Amino acid sequence: MSLIRRIANLAAALAQAAVPALGYAGLLGRTVDAPYQVIKTPVVPAGYTFAIWSAIFLFCLVYAVEQARPSRAADPVFRRIGWLTAAAFAANAVWSVLAQLQFPLVLTGLVFLVTFVTMLAAALRVFGGEQALQGADRWTVGGGIGMLAAWVTVAIFANWSVVLAEWNLADRPTRTLQALAFLAGAGLTAAVMIRLTRGALPYALTIGWALVGVVMGNLERGDPAVAAAAALLLAALGVLTSVCIRDNAEPAGRSGGAARAKPAGTG
Repeated sequence: MSLIRRIANLAAALAQAAVPALGYAGLLGRTVDAPYQVIKTPVVPAGYTFAIWSAIFLFCLVYAVEQARPSRAADPVFRRIGWLTAAAFAANAVWSVLAQLQFPLVLTGLVFLVTFVTMLAAALRVFGGEQALQGADRWTVGGGIGMLAAWVTVAIFANWSVVLAEWNLADRPTRTLQALAFLAGAGLTAAVMIRLTRGALPYALTIGWALVGVVMGNLERGDPAVAAAAALLLAALGVLTSVCIRDNAEPAGRSGGAARAKPAGTG
């Protein structure tokens, strides 16, 4: 089962990066972002922020290669999260196929829920467990997991806002209120994740980037209320991240100080 899990992760990580590339090359439908260029809701970040997918795909490939190494076949970290990440990468590839072939957007929303649930679960197991990632693993393992989990934290709400808009359920009088509700959902999810992952930087920095995109997108599209709310949320999550990092570092410092103060010969 270990070999199957490792191959599944490697194949799915390659697929989630390759499918969008086929769209941009004109070999598989339209580009993956085409439906979202037509329907722009206030929850959808500015277009240029989607460039982060290149970094996400790269770090996910680094993770997939790392977990595929024979020397790490029995690594407990990969045993805890391997099937979750394989499912997330595969669902992401399927989402891209559906989007590029212009299937109904509700199908992309349902498939994306799989990526959302599995990646958040993987991030919690990686960053929220008793054993913290050490050395290069903080980015070779945690980088792709944290970045993808963070991006889908916002993207799932953006995706469903587009679905509702396609169903004509986001008319102008209610669009801003609906966007604020979606943004609140994304913010609450992010706050819980930042707290439970102890302010993991791959997650927190990517959330920050997504919210910058929401701010800039709404300034460009003329919705200052949502831009202001996203900016406030960005600041609040930044403070929360700093507090979590500080709290996670303090126990070690206190225990170190206690050890130094311990009289010689007492243990």
